[in-house]
Amino acid sequence: VKFWYPMIKDIHIKTDYAQINKSSKIVIDKKNLQFSNQKYQTLYHPLAYLPQTIGMIFAKFFTKSVYWLLISSKLFLLAFYIAIGYCAIRITPVFKWLFLTLLLMPTAMSLGASVSADGVLIPIAFLFFAYIFKFSFDENLYINKNEVLIFSVLVGALALAKQSFLISLFLFFIPKKKFGRFYFYKILAIMLPGALLAFLWSVVCQRWFIPLNQSSPVLQAHFILQHPFIYLMTLLKTIKLCFVMWLYMVIGVL
Repeated sequence: VKFWYPMIKDIHIKTDYAQINKSSKIVIDKKNLQFSNQKYQTLYHPLAYLPQTIGMIFAKFFTKSVYWLLISSKLFLLAFYIAIGYCAIRITPVFKWLFLTLLLMPTAMSLGASVSADGVLIPIAFLFFAYIFKFSFDENLYINKNEVLIFSVLVGALALAKQSFLISLFLFFIPKKKFGRFYFYKILAIMLPGALLAFLWSVVCQRWFIPLNQSSPVLQAHFILQHPFIYLMTLLKTIKLCFVMWLYMVIGVL
């Protein structure tokens, strides 16, 4: 496992109660603050941390323990994950058990009970696909103003959570007849706000963003455009080398 998934370390070591009790006694000391440089995460909009933030604010009324603030943050995100995931399962007319299985995967569940932006992104993505399946398979449903608004909000949330705007292209799998009149304008009304939000946030966070490992996205884009064949071969070799590792990352390790 460690060979294919180097992020997994000491998976058999368990945290005992004494360590938890010791950690729970660490409290916030505003006179002794140390900031960690996480500027590469500025691509993630603050909305991706809204449930976690609410959890911390709620816990601060009762405790100053860093441990319990973290636990409260995780619990609030888990509640959000469960609620949105439940809505997605209820809404989709097909693949309900597949939705449930994927939402219960160890990796997905661990992210859903963390403070990561992925815990927000995953259930919203499931909800987005649930609506796509709903309007694709139900012959009696059509996309009107209310549905355009729902899709627009979901696309905007995906675009802000982790720059996941391209997922919105799955809208084109919905039969064209389901949009009724003004097909082009409805698609534009759904996708344009998300595209603008993603673009505007990218512009705003440029002043703070520092790529991980000091890489340069601009130089990388230039290299891809100038050497498309080399990039394609590199991509295929990467898939071949990392495929098993990605399976571990998607499914998780119990």
